[in-house]
Amino acid sequence: MMRLFIALELPIAIQQTLANTQTQLQNKGVQGRLIPQNQLHCTLAFIGETNQAKQIQTILETTPTPKETLCLTTLGHFKNLIYQNLEVPVTFCEYVNTLKTKLAQQGIKTDPKPFKPHITLVRNANTTHITLPTPKLCFQNYTIVLYQSQFTKKGVEYHALWKASK
Repeated sequence: MMRLFIALELPIAIQQTLANTQTQLQNKGVQGRLIPQNQLHCTLAFIGETNQAKQIQTILETTPTPKETLCLTTLGHFKNLIYQNLEVPVTFCEYVNTLKTKLAQQGIKTDPKPFKPHITLVRNANTTHITLPTPKLCFQNYTIVLYQSQFTKKGVEYHALWKASK
């Protein structure tokens, strides 16, 4: 059994921008567990423990990857998380819903919560009441990835099992 999720792998430039935002948050006194730059992502569908990686990969391969423009917008928070909001067009949300429907048709359960496009920056933050100027930054060169999530002594690590071809 593997702990799996489907996510957007962000372009390096976007990862660097988000790492800069994390530094700004630290400079404003935010403490917590920063998500490493190379592991910043936007989860599309959390699957959890399964042995159906091959079936998931087939669904991803047969569902065309959208080429929509996505935009970083404001910071947000939920409980002790700080995240970067991601503005996506309705057609991108339809893609996520299609993936979830195809997974369900194969008996693969996903987290039932509605898709809320965001990128977690800080977990276990000591404060979430921080404001930073967040200029809208848009990008299109992302990749859809099937990740395995593994718990290690250093924390959770993500390993790509499959990536959409560009």
